[in-house]
Amino acid sequence: MRLINRKEAASILKVKTGTIGSWYRSGYLPSVEGSKGFLFDLNVCKSLSEERIKEKEREREKPKAESRYNHYQIKADLVGEELERFEKIREDLGYKFKGELLRKLILQAIALIDKNHIYIEEREEEAELAQLYDEHLEWAGVGEIMTRGYWISSQYVPKEHR
Repeated sequence: MRLINRKEAASILKVKTGTIGSWYRSGYLPSVEGSKGFLFDLNVCKSLSEERIKEKEREREKPKAESRYNHYQIKADLVGEELERFEKIREDLGYKFKGELLRKLILQAIALIDKNHIYIEEREEEAELAQLYDEHLEWAGVGEIMTRGYWISSQYVPKEHR
């Protein structure tokens, strides 16, 4: 058992000397009072240092809790009539904070953009299929002429049924 002073214990544990003083007063780090002040066991300091290193490694290995949302800062410059309209909508819907309503409006806008994008893709696919048919092409055994206009109108699905 080799006894070391406060400075040496602090260098082994990689903390400040004031922290060593707090630890021995709280009983976390055992000490012996000697003629030159408090002395600490070298082996205890080394084992405590190893424990602290292992604890830090365990903390690094823990997966960080993922937040529910990726946070983005949004600035909306609303003035005059726009601000009054926004406040009225917020009060009518019962939102306490402006951010809640902004989040809902943004999510609704994104959903509408997605629906519109899907609609545009469907229209492009229909146009691509329709270009395969000639406007004057007649089908044998079929009573109608399949023209480009007829093909597009036959594939139309009203918005409420999508």
